[in-house]
Amino acid sequence: MDKKNTLTIETLLRTVSFTGSMLIFLSVLQSYIFYATFNIRITNYISFSESILLFLNEISILVLYATLVAALGYVTFFLFRIFIRPIEPIDILVPDEAANWLHKLISLVIAVYPVSYLLYAIILNTLHHSYPKYFYFWLCSLIFVEMAFLAGVIGIWKRIRGIKLFIRRRVFLYFITMAILFFYIWSLDRQLFLFHRNKINKVVIGWVKDKKIPLTNDSIQFLGSTGQYVFCYDLRANRSIVIHTAQFDRLEFGAYHDLPGFSVFDMLYH
Repeated sequence: MDKKNTLTIETLLRTVSFTGSMLIFLSVLQSYIFYATFNIRITNYISFSESILLFLNEISILVLYATLVAALGYVTFFLFRIFIRPIEPIDILVPDEAANWLHKLISLVIAVYPVSYLLYAIILNTLHHSYPKYFYFWLCSLIFVEMAFLAGVIGIWKRIRGIKLFIRRRVFLYFITMAILFFYIWSLDRQLFLFHRNKINKVVIGWVKDKKIPLTNDSIQFLGSTGQYVFCYDLRANRSIVIHTAQFDRLEFGAYHDLPGFSVFDMLYH
């Protein structure tokens, strides 16, 4: 095996190893933020080895999400090739100065939407977990950050238009990073959406011998579960409940019925 092939295999292995580690880390971080919202430290109830298995569902949904993004990217490129010839993928992401306003607007939305969605999620979280005066402060601050980010992206476009063919890998890496960031923000926001805005619950029942013990009801909201624990939140008492599964012979989990809207993440909740 020559040196070039060896380096290629080593690079591939490092990339796969790094990507796998980052996906696990981001999944744990996403769950940590969600449970921390309800004053639960998920790291106290889950081991690293268990986290790898528990987040396989999210990673599988991430693969589906990546497939959808790739398909959307291909369709977008195909449409651009029909109306604008010739054009390369990098030209869609970083439009030339002579590009029409619609092309520039589409490219700008693609570039800033993940960060914009992050700011939107922060504002919603602030709305549900802070006093009104703090909410308006964060709202005004994040609007300013959004405007500065838009101006920064446009400024970067003007600087790299002439060299975009030489830095296309960095540009695509930015968009891949933003797509992954958006995935986890969207997943977290969807979880909080089910709790805060709609109070959609699922039925969880524990069985001890032949005795049926409901763990959720109109007041007690299901948050999630691990191999050894079930996490709920008492809406009336405003406190979290951690239930050890060892005290039950078995547990039965229902499904979220009539989920509002549409999201690829709904497959995680059925």
